Amino acid sequence: MTLKDILEKRSMTPYHLSKISNVPYSTVNDLYKGISTLEKCSAGTIYKIMHALGLSTDMVLVSIMEKRPGLENFKREVRQGINEMGEVKYVISVLGKNVIDFYMQLDWHIEALYLLATIEYLCHKNHLDFIDQYDYSALETYVPEEAIYPEGIGLLSRIMGMDMKERVLEFAIPEYMKYNIIEYEMDQVV
Repeated sequence: MTLKDILEKRSMTPYHLSKISNVPYSTVNDLYKGISTLEKCSAGTIYKIMHALGLSTDMVLVSIMEKRPGLENFKREVRQGINEMGEVKYVISVLGKNVIDFYMQLDWHIEALYLLATIEYLCHKNHLDFIDQYDYSALETYVPEEAIYPEGIGLLSRIMGMDMKERVLEFAIPEYMKYNIIEYEMDQVV
């Protein structure tokens, strides 16, 4: 996703971004027009732009690389973030930085749904009402028709000699099932 895409989705001009980020207009405009790229910018410039847009700098790194990590790797990154920050701080950070919206802007719908389910799970677990302040109903149109199971279920089925999908559903976490994503162990999530 380019800076132009981000600004257009926010109905923001390069001039406005320049003013709120304190990055010279020529730099922002070159990024907007594709004359320059974020990977050629200094860390300070990237930080100022991302801060002005309310995005974390690690989000821009994902955007620069434009390479999806795969759902299992994404899940590991989410768990790592939770472990490093703690559950409540992680929820506040994700919601405060609009991380779910960022993944939607990248068209990473499954990752956005997974992160939303994680935030809902953590809010319920910790008796937080933060999630109630946000409207993510638009994400419901991206719920996959077929359930997404953890990667290891296929291997476990082969080892056990039976289809483990039905068995796993008995222990599935409701916040994930709502989005047709199957998570069945707490330690997989946190």
